[in-house]
Amino acid sequence: MYKNLFKTTALALLAMPSFVFLPQTASAQTACSEYTIEGGDTLRSIALAAYGSGNFQPIFNANRNTIGSNPNAIEVGDVLQLPCEDGSLPNTVVEVAVPEVEQTAAAAIASGQTLPQGYVPSIKFLTGGNYAPFTDESLPGRGLYTELVETAMARGAPDREFSITFVNDWGAHLSALLPINAFDLGFPWFRPDCTKLDLLTPSDARRCTDYNWSDPFYEVVVPYFTLPSSRFANISSAQGLIGARICRPEGYATFYMQEEGLFEPDITMVSPVLPNDCFTGLVEGTVDVVSLELDLVEGILAELGLQNEVVEIPGLSELLSLSVLTHKSNPYGRAYVTILNQGLRDMRQSGEWFGIVSTQLAQYARANQ
Repeated sequence: MYKNLFKTTALALLAMPSFVFLPQTASAQTACSEYTIEGGDTLRSIALAAYGSGNFQPIFNANRNTIGSNPNAIEVGDVLQLPCEDGSLPNTVVEVAVPEVEQTAAAAIASGQTLPQGYVPSIKFLTGGNYAPFTDESLPGRGLYTELVETAMARGAPDREFSITFVNDWGAHLSALLPINAFDLGFPWFRPDCTKLDLLTPSDARRCTDYNWSDPFYEVVVPYFTLPSSRFANISSAQGLIGARICRPEGYATFYMQEEGLFEPDITMVSPVLPNDCFTGLVEGTVDVVSLELDLVEGILAELGLQNEVVEIPGLSELLSLSVLTHKSNPYGRAYVTILNQGLRDMRQSGEWFGIVSTQLAQYARANQ
């Protein structure tokens, strides 16, 4: 039986304040500075030197134009912006203001697709909790991703009404609630590589065949972790994981493993309910490897007191895109995705996207120190 934990939240169109990022003095591998990559550097080693934490996701977010799409391959001589502790960028003065939206253009986006004349329904979003820092009702703004979606709606169609409902049974989202159009859109979901359908499980393949997707709102680095003494600690490719007991929490995407040719029984998947249980299993010897979003790992290791007990397997990080999806049977789904994509483009062009992401991640890091 699905948990009917429907808790509809009120509409909250965000009026973003201005963020002023003040110049700072640069120094090597120091927060709030520029750093030139040297031989032997990794994003993780740079993050450890600058922040005392291996979470390099904020560095990756701030330097996508330099790093590109592969966090494992950084180039000697490239200059990185190492964000300040508050998430802002060094040596930069950026005014992030609410962009002006042409009302006529917004109305065209909102109503010029397939909507019947005179009928403008409220847009119903579906998400869930227990997925910090991305979505949870206890987080500031109900999470990084929730704030991004709300702001994209405010920019793409400021006059449209919408609601966001939290249902903590994530499995029910794709198996029941979105297919019957009880909700219009769901977030945040990882999109598989739909050119590799033959390598996906039936449930992951349905994400490609049954759903339309927004542009990526956020790209998550997902490394593999193990113990320093493990035989998997220094493998050089995903195929080196064959024979491993890999822990990934229940309901979390695993298609990226399938895309690398990792299937049971060549590997054994262990899927506890809570992410913390993966690392508990690692130190207790019931699993060999943990694969988990980098944004989550540092807080979990701090909570369990395992910061010095666990290592990242170098060179195997995956980059996964989080998007909003809508079932193809929804008659208005494509129009709603168009609204979100327009809002997201406005946010990226104005700098508002980075302002939200950096502030949310800084808040989450402080709360888990």
